[in-house]
Amino acid sequence: MDWYEDRAEFSEKETSLFLQRMPLDRLPAETAVKVKSLEINEDFRLLCRNLSLIIDRVPPLQKSI
Repeated sequence: MDWYEDRAEFSEKETSLFLQRMPLDRLPAETAVKVKSLEINEDFRLLCRNLSLIIDRVPPLQKSI
C-alpha cells in the first residue's frame, strides 16, 4: 500500500526543541498544534527520546573535497 500524507513539517528550530526534550506544554503554540494534529501528543515524550537516540547515532556529514 503506497499511502502518504504530508500533514506537518517541522523546522530545524522545532526539531531542536524536540531534541532538547522540551515538554509539549512548553512548546510554542504553533508547534504544539502541529504535534497535536498528528495525533502523537500522547507519545510525544517517546518521539523526543527516540529522535535524540537516532540523531546521536548518525555520524556528522563530511565535506567532500
